[in-house]
Amino acid sequence: MKANTNLTQEVINKRFQQAEEMSSIWENSPKEVQAYLSGCIVTAVALAGQKDGTKKAG
Repeated sequence: MKANTNLTQEVINKRFQQAEEMSSIWENSPKEVQAYLSGCIVTAVALAGQKDGTKKAG
């Protein structure tokens, strides 16, 4: 079940700002931290695939 989100220009701008902040954090993180976070992302994608019955690649 997906959440119903009203995408107003304000919401889009806020999400864009958050994405820029996350990108900056990623770029300034050591390679070890990036590798750890990549592993977390792959695990989350795999678990999401188990939950909804699909196979997702990370």
